[in-house]
Amino acid sequence: MKKIFLSIILFVIMASGCNDKRFNVIDKVFVYKNGSEKQYVAFDDKKIYMKWDDTLGIDAFSGEYSIKPVNDSTFTVVLKDKPKYWEKNTWDIVSVSQEEFYSVDSKKHYKFLKAGIELK
Repeated sequence: MKKIFLSIILFVIMASGCNDKRFNVIDKVFVYKNGSEKQYVAFDDKKIYMKWDDTLGIDAFSGEYSIKPVNDSTFTVVLKDKPKYWEKNTWDIVSVSQEEFYSVDSKKHYKFLKAGIELK
């Protein structure tokens, strides 16, 4: 009986520990930089905000989104409406840490810039 009880406690501790490591993007701004090219992405609980500042000029997008986990580190960001330059309304990303992710398609690494959702 003691072994079963200890096994249950160990399982609960392990399961709750996994939740703390879950990738969280809410109320964070991430940035990709390559020379003068910058791409920002910010998330609140309902909307995603994107801003591009590159050789094509400056542009922005915001819209509703949801995140669907593929596995422990890969996620699909599903946008209600797609940005005008995108071919589809999904964005597959891989979490490197709580402070970094990269785009599966472009391999661009987005690093945590600041808390909040204000893009400048």
